[in-house]
Amino acid sequence: MIQKYLENSLNAEVLPIPGRVITVEIRKAVTQDEVENALKQVGGKVIPPFKIGVSAETRDLTKKILEDKLNTAGFKEIPIRTVGDNYILIDLAAWTERPQPILQPNLENSRYGYRSRK
Repeated sequence: MIQKYLENSLNAEVLPIPGRVITVEIRKAVTQDEVENALKQVGGKVIPPFKIGVSAETRDLTKKILEDKLNTAGFKEIPIRTVGDNYILIDLAAWTERPQPILQPNLENSRYGYRSRK
């Protein structure tokens, strides 16, 4: 019941986190004051600690989605790892120099508008 109420009050996806106390993950950037104000209207309150971040399950799901998307795009070898509780690190190779185009526009001298770069 509290899940639906918070979803409607905060206009956010709210997921329950199993445990002894009612704990939820709000998938939207909200402040403790915003949650307190929403709960105050129904006689509720936030029981400390109020934590900013995502659950381990959400972090791991996000990592899996990124891996799947990069693999589909042909970047299977790019390492993706979690760092701490709130960060996902994607290691991309650094460019050592700006890539040069293979074709350069040359509208005056070319019938098709491009000439090969040699």
